[in-house]
Amino acid sequence: MFFFFTFILECVKLSHLMEHNSCILLWVSFMVLTLKKNGKLKVCVKALNKIILKNRYPLTFCEKNIDEVTGQEMYTFKDGYKGYHQVKITLEDHSTFAMPWGTFCYITMPFSLCNVLKTFQRLMNKVFEPFLGPFLQVFIDNYGVYNDRVSHLTKLKLIFQCLDDLKMTLNLEKNTINFFKGKMVRHIVSKNGVAIYLKKLNRI
Repeated sequence: MFFFFTFILECVKLSHLMEHNSCILLWVSFMVLTLKKNGKLKVCVKALNKIILKNRYPLTFCEKNIDEVTGQEMYTFKDGYKGYHQVKITLEDHSTFAMPWGTFCYITMPFSLCNVLKTFQRLMNKVFEPFLGPFLQVFIDNYGVYNDRVSHLTKLKLIFQCLDDLKMTLNLEKNTINFFKGKMVRHIVSKNGVAIYLKKLNRI
């Protein structure tokens, strides 16, 4: 029970959750926490996912996208920090659950919700639409910037400005800037071609 309490406090502090003051709600679920591979807790929302209308927006990253990234002089790969949690949920779509300390609801998108990936991908495609293809590929919260060495920093500045305007943050531990090769969606890409990322392949 202590783990639940500390998890709730942390999420409220980060503005991911808020206490729901209304006692009359159409739907309330119980919270189930599970351990992630890194030892941290995450919310299991299987019951909620069963009744949610599914988002049909396509996740289109494929071999064509990898081919566009391959063969460039310079690469920068970025990973969003708690990217989904940076997207607000409208009041009528709040996911509400009951705990011994009160009734709480998400005010930002939780990681496990079934429509989160496609909602986030749609947002990224909309925000970066002018840059997608010529020098940028985005798969959910993974960003790959690629082009020649001369204009690379200029292109990076455009991407960072977009992220700053959205108040989106990046995971510093998973960012590589100005490299000749790097990892993107289970592949190693470089000027010389593309290869499968073997560590990911071994896990599968």
